[in-house]
Amino acid sequence: MEKELIKELVKAELGQAEERLEAGQILLKNDKIVDAVNRFYYAAFHAARAVLNSIGLNPKTHTGLLSQFGIYVVKNKLMDEKFGNYLRKLMEARESGDYKIEAIFSTEDVKDLGEMAKKFVLEAKKIAMGKIK
Repeated sequence: MEKELIKELVKAELGQAEERLEAGQILLKNDKIVDAVNRFYYAAFHAARAVLNSIGLNPKTHTGLLSQFGIYVVKNKLMDEKFGNYLRKLMEARESGDYKIEAIFSTEDVKDLGEMAKKFVLEAKKIAMGKIK
């Protein structure tokens, strides 16, 4: 990908990540637990896409994103392994909340997911912006 296009993609993905993170926090404050889980996952999803875009990758699926993140980001030590675990946990929680009618999340569990998403977005932003300078 062209360098200017990569910069634009990274900035757009990070903007989406921050917007989703804020939406998740608003939903959590208003006891919309399952919807907050969804937004927290998508905050991390867009942040992960920003990092992958910053190194010239553009995953097409959620599982592709998770796989590429593990291979190209975690294994190459661009981000700590815990961030790969955060992404996986957020993905699993989102899938459970979106597709399993019986899914139940405690407010505390969702607060923890929100913290994971926040840490993920902050670290991903640092890495991605550093790569496109």
